[in-house]
Amino acid sequence: MKRYQIMPVFLILFVLLVSATAFGQDSLIYMDASGCTGQQINVDILMNNPTTPVSTLTIFTSFDTGMLQYVSCTPGSLDPGWIAFDCNESSPGEITIVGLAAMSIPAGSSGSIVTLTFDVSCPSCVNDDTSSLSITGLIDDVAGFTTTDGTFTYYCAPTPTPTDTPPLPTNTPTITPTPTITPI
Repeated sequence: MKRYQIMPVFLILFVLLVSATAFGQDSLIYMDASGCTGQQINVDILMNNPTTPVSTLTIFTSFDTGMLQYVSCTPGSLDPGWIAFDCNESSPGEITIVGLAAMSIPAGSSGSIVTLTFDVSCPSCVNDDTSSLSITGLIDDVAGFTTTDGTFTYYCAPTPTPTDTPPLPTNTPTITPTPTITPI
């Protein structure tokens, strides 16, 4: 009889342990984005670090140079007062993001770690073409984080086509000249 009373306790402990592990995972998420040729877009990489303080990070990312051109980066809302923070397009389509801070982003934080700016440049694209925004590697305090890649979707809003509308008759009387006989 006691064996059956202990089983629910172990089952509850097991469920709590699995839940804590699944929901307590440190992660980086490359957000989805969309745009049209000639537009400039901002794309965030979000960080959720329930268990790991972060004072140093190196994030390797990639993107499709046939659709996007890298412009710049800025620190996101999770800014501990970086001593050094920079992004470098080490080769076409590959960005390395590096940060070093004296104070850590405390465990339990959640928000944007970096905002990347791109020009959309894809003259041969059509609406709904997509490409991957990938996190390809992690070093330093973020080394054990899980990652979620994003998707860039090419989308141009349709341009409205003007339509000709015939002039409507008005109720305003107009003066019509009357012919007169002029003597010769």
